[in-house]
Amino acid sequence: MLLSEQATTYFELESEPIDERIGVVYGHANGYGIINVNSLSNIRDQIKGLIDINMKTKPCGLAECLITEDTSGNIVIWREYKSTNTSSNKKPTIQSVNELTQPPVFSKLMKSVNAWITNDYSKLLSMHSNKALWIDDAFGVAQGREQIKLALQSRWDLFDKGPNGINADLKTSNFQIRNIGNRQLVTLEMSINLRASPKRSFNCLLTQIWKKEGPDLKLESTFIAQKNNIKNMPVSTMDYTAYPVFDLGKAGRFYKDLLGSEPYRDENWFGFWSTTNVFGLVGPMSNDSWSPIPQRSNGYADFSVRSAEEVYEYLKSKGALFPVVEGINDTSGIDEQPGYNQILAIDSEGNLVNFSDYLEY
Repeated sequence: MLLSEQATTYFELESEPIDERIGVVYGHANGYGIINVNSLSNIRDQIKGLIDINMKTKPCGLAECLITEDTSGNIVIWREYKSTNTSSNKKPTIQSVNELTQPPVFSKLMKSVNAWITNDYSKLLSMHSNKALWIDDAFGVAQGREQIKLALQSRWDLFDKGPNGINADLKTSNFQIRNIGNRQLVTLEMSINLRASPKRSFNCLLTQIWKKEGPDLKLESTFIAQKNNIKNMPVSTMDYTAYPVFDLGKAGRFYKDLLGSEPYRDENWFGFWSTTNVFGLVGPMSNDSWSPIPQRSNGYADFSVRSAEEVYEYLKSKGALFPVVEGINDTSGIDEQPGYNQILAIDSEGNLVNFSDYLEY
């Protein structure tokens, strides 16, 4: 199996990779990043302006994927989801608590939720005050109706949608309200089940502040925070994916231009934040350090764990090997670094995979 690393919130194992150049080389980093974008056409045009490489497009599930390389020859996949919700019968559904027992602000909140899931720009924006604040951890921060409209468009473009809205079933629960002067702070938990792509479904906490303006209520602030499902498991979340590069500055500029974001910098490292994890670049440390093999998949995945000792004992019991790769770790087995302990291992198929136990949180 090959590690397929998503620059979102999950990874996949696959035996039939999207490109013939991708395969398992035992003891190597064999994964590749998949980066979700709104427009493959825009990404293709941007790459043409940066480097001269061959690019090809092919279907990948419910999406279209653009197969490219970066400045070091690492294979990178860009993915645009295509809407399948074209039928007039595919309408989003909302299941909520009984409105008859709720205060008037609950009706306002549910109208905003309905406008959000049906992609009704005008209705949702009309509920906002002129300087309203919109924070969605899957997008960022927007202030004022024009910026909020752009934020909504960017977020909705990632959903499977049609003329009636997002192809999803939405369930609400745990409505809470607090009165603060002439404002009302309300919270609501939402579960969004995406029908065509269930693994992209998510739960989130919606918090809104409504301000009384004359006889009406206007939406002043919205906060949407996606919830992580906490399970009693040794491995909690995917933390980052990493690619080796020949020239960290050159590669950093390439991804900075394409991703439209500024990386954070560490020793020999650039990291680009997605919604929940990091897409990282590792520069060369010496002639013998970890380096890219051009026109191959060269990435590895790192997972956050609750205990490095627990994971290490499990891996040893399964016969895993623990190499030392310059540029990734310093010690075989549990490698102690400032603020965290990590374990670099070779999995049962020959892929490099890393586990990190963060000591500060």
